[in-house]
Amino acid sequence: MLKDGRDRLVGVEVKVTTSVGRDDLVALRALRRARGLHRGFVVYRGGQVFQVDDDIWAVPARAFVTGTAFGPAPAARENGC
Repeated sequence: MLKDGRDRLVGVEVKVTTSVGRDDLVALRALRRARGLHRGFVVYRGGQVFQVDDDIWAVPARAFVTGTAFGPAPAARENGC
């Protein structure tokens, strides 16, 4: 569980599976009911980013290494930011 810049709860769960379904969301749904989860992410070994439930997304683990699961990186600004 993390908090974003607006002090909202963001849940992250890591799975060893190559697929994610609604049955895999027990912990994130419980967090949403108990604490008011703003957004949830299930990190898994698959290859696509997709929405699994309201405000809960599946994200491939490789996205944190390569960044390619989110599409091409934005072009750098001239001032380097």
